[in-house]
Amino acid sequence: MAYLSAEFAVPPDRTESVLVALTGLGMLGSEEVSRDNGVRFRAYFAGSADRRAVAAALDAAGVGGPVSLVTVEERDWNAAWRASIQPVELAPGTWVSPSWRPPPLAPGQQWIRIEPRMAFGTGHHESTRLAARGIRAAAGLLGSCRSLLDVGAGSGVLCFYGALLGFGPCLGVEIDPCCRESLSANLRDNPVPEGVRLVVGDVACVRPRVRFGVIAMNMIYPEAAPLLSGLTQRLEKQGGAGLWSGLLTEGRQEACEAAKRARLTLAQEFAENEWWAGLFSLSGGDA
Repeated sequence: MAYLSAEFAVPPDRTESVLVALTGLGMLGSEEVSRDNGVRFRAYFAGSADRRAVAAALDAAGVGGPVSLVTVEERDWNAAWRASIQPVELAPGTWVSPSWRPPPLAPGQQWIRIEPRMAFGTGHHESTRLAARGIRAAAGLLGSCRSLLDVGAGSGVLCFYGALLGFGPCLGVEIDPCCRESLSANLRDNPVPEGVRLVVGDVACVRPRVRFGVIAMNMIYPEAAPLLSGLTQRLEKQGGAGLWSGLLTEGRQEACEAAKRARLTLAQEFAENEWWAGLFSLSGGDA
């Protein structure tokens, strides 16, 4: 069986819309292949897919530069995918990779075992690394409360990283039930303290009176902004910190304004490529 492969560059602000358009055309899957000259993707379709329709959809979505359309023969895609997975350094001295792909650990370094399944958070994306930097920085702002809540936990990697830094308890909540299997597997594979809990649900499943030293969100603006005010009420009054990653640098001002309305003040900020994250403290020290 043959497949149609489409390779193209995507402006950062159009990635989601392009992939949605291709999904509507029957895209079987996609992968990021390069960042040398902008973000480049390769998308796969059935061999019978209409080349002109794919090319027209990419042109209408505004991809950057020419589109390469080629026919590729079937192969063991799962084996090829597994071979492509490489360990990534989430933060200095902390590596993330599946249990079957050990990282090049130096003495004193740590390994978080994450199986790259449906859940987001393998450390290969800038927003996850920025969130890890923010959690590390938040440790210096905390008072006596060192608990961590990760909203939109994905794979649970930020809770595991927080536990390695001495946070506890660490609670991750993920609304997508497709992540349940990944969360269970990652809890099993990582020798973390009993204080780490990963649950499928939303913030409403957390007892109302429980407050946290740090609340982290690695989520895009439309999903995260409506949650800010409610999450502020769950921050520890003295020394509580909110971390917001998953944002493009061009959205920094809008994010800061939304945080200000929720009584949060920007304390530190982090950036990598086109991605941005902010660490916020409670304005006036009260929720």
